[in-house]
Amino acid sequence: MGKPDHQTEPAQPARGDGRIVVPFVELDVTSAPAFGGWARERADAVDGDLRLDFRHVRFISAAAITTLLELHAQLVIEGRRLEITGADAFVAKVLGVCHLADLWSADRPLSAS
Repeated sequence: MGKPDHQTEPAQPARGDGRIVVPFVELDVTSAPAFGGWARERADAVDGDLRLDFRHVRFISAAAITTLLELHAQLVIEGRRLEITGADAFVAKVLGVCHLADLWSADRPLSAS
């Protein structure tokens, strides 16, 4: 899908809730490694669950899904969970087809993952 596009909006967590706006527009094979490093840095910087706000993400590929699964697994080991909010229709559909939308929903308790 070409060079990844990044938003210029600061990706800082809202005070106390760990919600972070993802600055990537396309999460594809070329951007997945950078996204993975970016997400892990943010996970290390917040206490508790990691809430990624996907409001700017318009495309997600299998490579990015793999990256998210790896991040999810690490967070579970740490007793935390990954939550994804603000996904547009396409991204939500991809997550649903992969049976991951419920797993990463903000409404699902950690014990059910």
